Amino acid sequence: MNRLNILLALNLQLIALTPIKLDNALVRNMDGNLIDGSAIMMQKQVLVSISNIVYGKKGEGLISYAGNKISLQKLSLEEISVNKILKEKYSLDVKTVFHSDSNLGLDIKKRVVDLQNAFNDAKQQFKDATFPFLDKIQHFKDPIIKIMDECCKKRNRDNSHILKWADAPVGAEEALFHSIITTNNELYTFLYDIMVFINDLSYNCPKANEQFSQYIKEKVGK
Repeated sequence: MNRLNILLALNLQLIALTPIKLDNALVRNMDGNLIDGSAIMMQKQVLVSISNIVYGKKGEGLISYAGNKISLQKLSLEEISVNKILKEKYSLDVKTVFHSDSNLGLDIKKRVVDLQNAFNDAKQQFKDATFPFLDKIQHFKDPIIKIMDECCKKRNRDNSHILKWADAPVGAEEALFHSIITTNNELYTFLYDIMVFINDLSYNCPKANEQFSQYIKEKVGK
């Protein structure tokens, strides 16, 4: 599948995200300028990549888990199940056993190890898909953070980890990411919040979307 088809093949889960109107004047000032058609293209690329991690691609998960491929959404549910067992039998949780050598039964220990390996795989896929784009937004990072803050407040996500991550000093994003995202459930919520924000930002940039649409028309017409 070529690059254009990938951009057009957004998952149904993304389409189902209902965007909200943002009031920050920074959005209107950046629309069509700092956020132009190429920025919309980049956003769509990131959305597709993250959506594939969260929901799978064409019905198939991308994350390696216990010899199979699974979506992060299903992996998160599996982690909830394991977490319940850990609390009931050992008075522990996944976050604790990920970072300590706990005395667990063989079966539950294997499930924990599989979860941790899958977590590392999912994190790496996210980093590979999105971190290369960070350099491209550094020159307008501050206004993006202000817009993100409004988005999170309007969606009652004031404590979202994406706010802490976005506000990290330049070059410290990866270290902070590893320190605040420590379980599959946290990663799932983190990636979902990113998808929602990008979708909201794109929705509030009609000029940039028009530029992107024009680019697509020109490509299709060739």
